[in-house]
Order: sequence, then C-alpha cells, then structure tokens
Amino acid sequence: SGGGGGGRIALYAGTMSFLGATSAAGGPGGSEAGGAGTIFTRLGAEPVGRLLLDNAGRVGYTHFSSTNWPPDQVFALTLAGSARLALLTPMTVSQFDISTGAMLTHDRLGQPLRVNVLGTMWVGTGASINVDGAGYIGNSANSTNLGPGFGLVSSLNGCFGGAGYGGEGGRHM
Repeated sequence: SGGGGGGRIALYAGTMSFLGATSAAGGPGGSEAGGAGTIFTRLGAEPVGRLLLDNAGRVGYTHFSSTNWPPDQVFALTLAGSARLALLTPMTVSQFDISTGAMLTHDRLGQPLRVNVLGTMWVGTGASINVDGAGYIGNSANSTNLGPGFGLVSSLNGCFGGAGYGGEGGRHM
C-alpha cells in the first residue's frame, strides 16, 4: 500500500522566533511514498509568503491546481527532499527553487506545464523539470484521445504509441 500524503501547515506572524521543526512529508508506504504536504510561512510585512514542499527524501507526488491557492496570491515556492510537484493548471510564483532530488512535472491530462516566475528560478544539481512520457496517450481506431502529438494508427504499418506534446509516437508492429 502507498504512504499517506503530508498535511498542511500555515504560519502567519509579525516576527517568529520558533526554533522547532516543521514537517509535512508524506508517509513512506510499502509501494510508493505519499506526496509532500505544504508549509506556508508569511512574516510581518513580507510582500509574499513562502511555500515549501519537502518530502524528507521520499519520492512521492503532490498534485496542485489553481484550487489549492487563491488566484491573486503569489508566493515563493521551494521543492526539496525528493518532492515531486505535478501541476494540473498554470501557476505564477515570485521565486522558484528546486533543490537536489526534487522534480517539477505536470499531470498526464494533455495540459502543458506552465509556470510564470516573476523573479529568480534556481534548479539545483540532481533536480529536474521533467515531462518525459507525459504526452497524450496512444491512439486506437476507436479512441477519442486526440490532440497535438497524438499517437497514430496505420493499417499498413502497424500502430504508434503515445507521443510528446508535438512529436509522433513510436511504432508498434
């Protein structure tokens, strides 16, 4: 069985002298770790808050859409500790850091990965922005899953698999 997803923490304070730990990592699970939860902090007169997804070294996916945050709220985003963030809708952030082992991707629903970073974006060694294999699914004679880069069917040459956003799928004979 898979691990449970991490929870959510939101800390708003004028000043903070908290020296303890905060954690919202997903549980380890037997077959797959749960996705990282979120830790949001905003102190005093900071113009934007900071959102952290840290999965404590466990590979687990967190899915985000525009329903997860107010549309007019921009924040600095950090992915750490092998967190995997799969975006379902476009996102705007003030700053974006992807630490070692973390990954930004999108869900496999045919939506492109769109992130507007207003300031600095940093991707660390061993971190990635990866949409490998996340294009449209393969096509068949009765499929309605067509779109840019959809897999093709040919009665003369066999079938093709799913494709990238703009590429043609690999041939299956």
